[in-house]
Amino acid sequence: MSLDGDWAKLKRAIAEVAAVDRGFMSKATVVAEVGSEREYHQDFDAQRDPWGKPWDATATGKKPVLIGKTFELYNAQVSATTGTVRIKPPRYWVFHQGGANGMASRSVLPFSESRWDKPIQNDLEKLLMSGFRTDD
Repeated sequence: MSLDGDWAKLKRAIAEVAAVDRGFMSKATVVAEVGSEREYHQDFDAQRDPWGKPWDATATGKKPVLIGKTFELYNAQVSATTGTVRIKPPRYWVFHQGGANGMASRSVLPFSESRWDKPIQNDLEKLLMSGFRTDD
């Protein structure tokens, strides 16, 4: 059995497919980063966790919850590298996420399927259907 064909053409085709994949992943990561930051801020604005449950009021009744004077938790650093989105809130976020020392749990990041999924998936679908064009 032998394989005959234009090997140079096959190598070019493989390179083109790889380039499309890298291009899509790069743009998809930007779309996911923007979507994640949007959903994160929408949860703070709506005073709810990533699953849609309203955050419990503070013991003193202070509102809005988790915003504070510095907006430090609200303005968490959002960054991305191809295929990965990171939201890096200040270290104390974990005490809100799970509740600590009798404090109510007020989750700020999803750790399972959440209401963030569908809007971000829709954004990615729009990117795919647009032929990978973005407004950047």
